[in-house]
Order: sequence, then C-alpha cells, then structure tokens
Amino acid sequence: MIHETVRGLFIDGLEYQETPQYRWMMERVLSAPPEPNWGCGSTEEVHDYFEVLIATFQSMKTKGYLDQSQLHGKDVKKADDEIPVYVTRSGELCQGNAGNHRIKMAEILGVERVPVIFWGIHTVWVEKLSNRFDMPPRESVLFWVQGSDFD
Repeated sequence: MIHETVRGLFIDGLEYQETPQYRWMMERVLSAPPEPNWGCGSTEEVHDYFEVLIATFQSMKTKGYLDQSQLHGKDVKKADDEIPVYVTRSGELCQGNAGNHRIKMAEILGVERVPVIFWGIHTVWVEKLSNRFDMPPRESVLFWVQGSDFD
C-alpha cells in the first residue's frame, strides 16, 4: 500500500486523497472507536501526514536525501529516526517497519544511498563474523560493517 501510494503521488500524479493509503487511514480514524495509525488520530492529522509526505518528496528532489540530523539538528530523538535495518542470520539486510516511504521516494528520484541505522543483528551472524575474523563479537561486526559496500 505504501509503495502504491508513493508511486501514485509522485509518478502518476494522483492527489493524495485518491491513494489507497489515504482511504485506509481515513477509514481507521473515522471508525468507532477510532483506530489511530501512522500517528494519526483525526482527519486533520491524516491530511497533515500527507502534506508532510509531499514536502519530504519535494525536499528530497531539490536538496537530495538529507539524514535526520541534517533535517532536525541536535534533536536526538529525530536523529535516531533513520531507516531501521536488521541483519539476518545469513548476513542479509532486512528493512524494518519504518522508512518505507523514504526508500520508495529515493528510488523514484534515483538516490543511490540512504542512511540507515542497524536495529538488530542476528546472533548467528555475529558468531559467524567473530569466527571468520577471529575477533570478539563487537569488533568483528564493526570490521564487517566498515568493510562492506552493501550495494
């Protein structure tokens, strides 16, 4: 639904009210009792959500992809709001449950790299790295991350 919404808005030229995500969000906040989602508990907040989404795309289009500290300065809470990524037991990257709109917008705009924050690394992978590099777990993970291209 998120990818359909982003494609609809920024490729197909839909108004946000025509997107499946908007309809879904509005159904939730208009239900009795309301079911807040994406941080929206009212129709006004849903409209604000989409205005911010559109502003984010325009900013990314004109200024490039800015990380959260560039956008919010020293606001630590926001600075930690990069796209969450997990590492699986086989060492593959897996996107968490946030940042989906930003990823799709970056893809549409041809942005090649986006900042992420590692939220979790499977212990099996940490053990493999530790054995491979003959280093303690923390050092082996840092060594792997610093030497990886992730492309």
